[in-house]
Amino acid sequence: MANDSRPTECGRPYSRYETIAAHIWRCACNARGHKPEQPTAIGICIDSRSRMRPPLPQGYFGNATLDVIATGRSGELVSKPLGYASSRIRAAIEKVTDEYVWSAIDFLKNQPDLSQFQDLHALGNDEGPFYGNPNLGVISWLTLPMYGIDFGWGKEVYMGPGPHDFDGDSLILPGHDGDGSLVVALCLQVAHMDAFRTSSTKPWQNLQ
Repeated sequence: MANDSRPTECGRPYSRYETIAAHIWRCACNARGHKPEQPTAIGICIDSRSRMRPPLPQGYFGNATLDVIATGRSGELVSKPLGYASSRIRAAIEKVTDEYVWSAIDFLKNQPDLSQFQDLHALGNDEGPFYGNPNLGVISWLTLPMYGIDFGWGKEVYMGPGPHDFDGDSLILPGHDGDGSLVVALCLQVAHMDAFRTSSTKPWQNLQ
């Protein structure tokens, strides 16, 4: 597990997101057959509400998220313990402070064209960040109240993402039964899916 290799000076244990996202990242690197020196990045969506000072009101309705990037080399991510990948993710997340959020807001306000910051796949051209091979994005919906919404048709059979169709797109969702289980909605190239499935079921600390 990620916390088995966590240095004692790292403070609190790695979160569910930091652990699961690290496992997905390592498995994707392994499944894609990267060379050890291949640079790779993982996109992380950060909720900035509680990171601002003062925090945004609890009932704030709006998009208060920022994307940050954790980077590494595939060989190190796969060969080192799971905690190494988790530490890369945590380092990126911890950059998002109140000062960071306001700096990002000021930066975006001064941009004449924001299309360069839209996802490549959503934009439909060659601008914007690319989260396909060798990169990926992992978004958490673990705190999203997804289940129990009755539109008059009774209990939902399934609740999950709608558009989910580009390489490297992944979501972590709570299980339907409320038993603490998780669901990972993942999109990779067809050629890599079987290898990812095999990698994901190996012992967490050994993907080689």
